[in-house]
Amino acid sequence: MSNELKIERIKSALQKYRWNKADVFKRDEQGESFGPFGMLLRAAGVSVKEFTKENSQGHVYSLARKHHKLLFSEYGLKDVTDLQIITTAGDCSISAEDMVWRVTEALSGNLSVFPAGFRSWMSSLVEQRNELGSLPDLSSSDKNKGDAGLQKTSEVLFSSQSELATALQERPKFIVALAEKGPTTFTQLALFVWTHSDQFIRWPKKAYCFWPGLVRANGTGRTTCYEYSQEQLALIAQAGLEPRAWNNDPAIFAFKLAEGERPQRADWKWEWTIHHIYDGKFEAQTGWQITHAVRHPAYFTEAAGLVALHPIADSLASEVALFAWLLRHEAFKRFGFDPDGVFNRLP
Repeated sequence: MSNELKIERIKSALQKYRWNKADVFKRDEQGESFGPFGMLLRAAGVSVKEFTKENSQGHVYSLARKHHKLLFSEYGLKDVTDLQIITTAGDCSISAEDMVWRVTEALSGNLSVFPAGFRSWMSSLVEQRNELGSLPDLSSSDKNKGDAGLQKTSEVLFSSQSELATALQERPKFIVALAEKGPTTFTQLALFVWTHSDQFIRWPKKAYCFWPGLVRANGTGRTTCYEYSQEQLALIAQAGLEPRAWNNDPAIFAFKLAEGERPQRADWKWEWTIHHIYDGKFEAQTGWQITHAVRHPAYFTEAAGLVALHPIADSLASEVALFAWLLRHEAFKRFGFDPDGVFNRLP
């Protein structure tokens, strides 16, 4: 790891604020919360105003480039490998305490905190640390050095150009263009996860609508939101499922009744996220509205628009346009699911 890392200072910063798993910064009814990289910046004096400009994984990198001198002086963080270790370890965490442990252990050299599918990749990044360069300041000559480092990250993620080509094989031109906007660490991470999708993604076996006409209720937490019909209860019972009625449960039943597998998470308390691949984000072209499935009576419980995602893939689907559109195109190929008619309009 970096020779100058200040692990105790990093650990202290990671314990200062309320943790959230998905976002660099978030403000909700409970107040402000941060991902691990957001915590480090906030503890070092970066204002909340900067976090509110944009809240995406791409923003992680822009913040790192802007504050690379501060990150080095406060914590000894100096290159894209440190940044990737922090963000990926955070994505693997299941609690605030677990996040502190994973991030500090990984920065200290214990790469066993990463899931098996990411361990060899992280090892390769660490081994080639000297070639990756420092976090660049966009206003200085460091920019070219940083871009070269990100290109090297791409080479680590993909052992050959043929593997990268396979990831984009037979995809529409606008999706390929999203991949070519890089190189960025997060674009390459999205492609890496896609090429190892058996470890991160589960699809239903068929299209199936569990409850036509239903939109998702506004309830949160463990609030009971729905009353099932006798026919629906019979289907739920036949599948060996608990007839729970929290706000996303009808979609979960649709996925499982369509013979979708939902693996256990690492804590064995929860299962992978059931994700609506159409979530109102990421226009295919400017001005093209994207369906928000949970608000649409035809799509909230339509299994063709649902996948089970490992937490790392779930974050990518919400943050990286390329990954979101790879999922959407795959649903089109499998089920002809194209609620906005995008794949019939664009080559």
